[in-house]
Amino acid sequence: PFMEVHSMHHIPGLDAIIGELVRALLRLFQTVRAWDDILVDKIGKVAEADASDNSDARTEALLELCALCDWDVFEAAHRLHRIDRNIFGIPHIEIENICQKLPLFLDRRMLHGPATSAMDHGLCGTAASSTTQGSDRLAHGLVNHNVVRVQSLDGGDLAGSHSLVAVRSEGLIWWREQSFGHAAPTGIFANTLLTYLVDQNLHPDPYISEMLPRVLTALFGVQITCRSFMNRLLPILGGYSDSAGQEVATGEGLPLRSQPKRCAESLLVF
Repeated sequence: PFMEVHSMHHIPGLDAIIGELVRALLRLFQTVRAWDDILVDKIGKVAEADASDNSDARTEALLELCALCDWDVFEAAHRLHRIDRNIFGIPHIEIENICQKLPLFLDRRMLHGPATSAMDHGLCGTAASSTTQGSDRLAHGLVNHNVVRVQSLDGGDLAGSHSLVAVRSEGLIWWREQSFGHAAPTGIFANTLLTYLVDQNLHPDPYISEMLPRVLTALFGVQITCRSFMNRLLPILGGYSDSAGQEVATGEGLPLRSQPKRCAESLLVF
């Protein structure tokens, strides 16, 4: 009765409110399911490798699990050393090997995004598909105009020239080139981004120069981490038709190295 137009109990806009609530609950459910699926997959790989007595496969499976959980070297070492050896024995030498290789796997996970990447970008998601590659692969972005090839240590292609992977790789390379490390002050990040566009002969609108630091500070606080830049800011840039009439897919609006003009337009739309 509260949604009937002619009812005395009618509440205007209630159907829109309920629709948005259902959408948010479905989003929450899909997020939990995506993490549940990938965690079960990684834990299953660890169990299979341990049952087959393949130490190399077990090390790789543990590395992928640690990278998925976003553990740094110290946290991974702490947690692995606390495992009950009567249940799951890990030699100290294997833990040391995991700690040595973990930064490379963390870089790969940073490039491909979280477990919800496929949901955020539809068929363009790379998180689920990229984790089944070979043992020694890591993300090295090699920028060649509009093509970024992600290569493994043995020189094989990890993800070809996929546009979403290319944009994320360019963003990660740009972040590292600015020597931001794990995080940077949000104001400095925004000014550095605007200065980079000015160096590309793209002078931003005065309104953007004033508002971008304030908006990013409101979204991310006084510090923006590399993870927030890759997994929260990049996915929301895009999703529009540019001035040339070309569709810019969600998450592909900031190709910092190959298409700075698109970056400027994406910031204007944002």
